[in-house]
Amino acid sequence: MKHFFWVLWLSVIAILSLLPGDKIPQIQFELFSIDTAVHVIMYAVLAALMIIGFEKKMNPRQFRLYLTLILLCSVFGLLIEFVQGNFIYRRFFSWGDALANTIGAIIGAIGYYWTSRKLFNLGK
Repeated sequence: MKHFFWVLWLSVIAILSLLPGDKIPQIQFELFSIDTAVHVIMYAVLAALMIIGFEKKMNPRQFRLYLTLILLCSVFGLLIEFVQGNFIYRRFFSWGDALANTIGAIIGAIGYYWTSRKLFNLGK
């Protein structure tokens, strides 16, 4: 059951990422692209959910777990970008989006580590 949430979230990312370009609203903000913020948030949540999903099988404090899951999120993001650039109508490959995906995964892993550390140390 612990894997259900990250698999579901991965599916949501894939479905939304593979929509044709003319089906996605173009929203701009003064300081940054909303699209970039969405990439960071989606992949931060994915990384955190993946860590939660694998925490019983591996120690969640292991540095290798975090690196592996960040790498998996990044590779998935690159794969989605490749598919968008080659097979999806009015969608394009973007190194900026791939970078935002990786940054999001890193933020999600650090956020989970920091949050879980704070929660486990509450009683001490």
